[in-house]
Amino acid sequence: MASTVGKKYDFTGKVALITGSSSGIGAAIALQFAEYGARVTITGRDSETLKAVGKEIEDKSGHRPLQIHGDFIDQSFANELIEKTITEYGQLDFLVNNAGIGTIGGLESENFMAEFDKVFAINVRAPVHLIKLAAPHLEKTKGNIINISSIASLVPYSLIYGSSKAALDMVTKTSAKELGPKGIRVNSINPGPVVTAIYRSLGIATKPLYMEEEIKKRTLLNMAAEPIEIANLASFIASDDARNITGSIIVSDTEYGQLNFLVNCAGVATLDKGHESDNLMAEFDRIFAINVRAAVQLIQLAVPYLEKTKGNIINISSIASLVPFSLLYSSSKAAVDMITKTSAQELGPKGIRVNSINPGPIMTQIYHSLGMKPEEAEGLIRKYVLLDMVAYPIEIANLASFLVSDDARNITGSIIVSDTGSMCKPLV
Repeated sequence: MASTVGKKYDFTGKVALITGSSSGIGAAIALQFAEYGARVTITGRDSETLKAVGKEIEDKSGHRPLQIHGDFIDQSFANELIEKTITEYGQLDFLVNNAGIGTIGGLESENFMAEFDKVFAINVRAPVHLIKLAAPHLEKTKGNIINISSIASLVPYSLIYGSSKAALDMVTKTSAKELGPKGIRVNSINPGPVVTAIYRSLGIATKPLYMEEEIKKRTLLNMAAEPIEIANLASFIASDDARNITGSIIVSDTEYGQLNFLVNCAGVATLDKGHESDNLMAEFDRIFAINVRAAVQLIQLAVPYLEKTKGNIINISSIASLVPFSLLYSSSKAAVDMITKTSAQELGPKGIRVNSINPGPIMTQIYHSLGMKPEEAEGLIRKYVLLDMVAYPIEIANLASFLVSDDARNITGSIIVSDTGSMCKPLV
């Protein structure tokens, strides 16, 4: 399926290094970035497939990519990639750490520790090394990094593979925290089952005929995702439309996955004193009625119409659902997040996607209502974010527009943080 965004993203003059790009997700990302105007470096262990992808990119984009054949088991390969890319193009704007391998071996495997060393060398050590080497160049361009992780980092699947991807997720968060002040955004895409991805990572040479049907059975939306779904998301994250997103782990898994769209944005907050509030229960009833009950009722009423159009729902939550902020507000938004997940589970078979956007500090009228001048509000927001910017409602609108589009057809049940890195802000 081709991207529905068309030429929305203009990467002209940008340079992207995409590892593991001789097939599957990496190849799809490299091709799409090139079609949007970027000059790309592609890498892979198989020289023949690398050449084939290079030819396809040149034929479809008019740009001949820099092709570097190699394996991250060789610890000098990361240096070679960065040095050759900078020598060829003179800059770096996007680093996509896609190269990875899997294993299904458990503790009883005879070669367990050898497998451990290999998987962690490629899935964790190599991205860390590349991020370190790329950071000085990305700082100059105010570029960004996308790590391709997996839902195996979030749910038990394989001891070695799952723990390597969990480590990569924390690499994303901690790197975002460290590099945010330099203007570098770092995010992770965590795909679920994608056609051509799983069987290759398990060392199966050719795609089994039953692969696509097996993937469909494991998803809520009864579809088998293709690499293009991940490429669509990567293009959005790399673009300025996502300039407010850093340190986020974005699940794209189809599973935990006339009216077309329902956006539950209405909500109220309170600066309550917690259990010491005199009117605690009255405030509880008011906040939960608007933030939670209304959202549930609207979803219930909208379902028959959304089922006809295969539409989708976006709940506007908050990072207050993920970190303690206010007894009533935070708990109401935590409820909204679980409504998102459970609604996605229930409505997926009907073809309805449900996702949540969790904003951090945004410049809205709430600051005016608190008696603050615009410059005071901006100063307050900047204290709590990693990136040197003040986010406005348009940042959330950009993300919402992406989520309701067919470019996000593989995303359901996801809690997507758009907080300018505030959750990763150093405590001191």
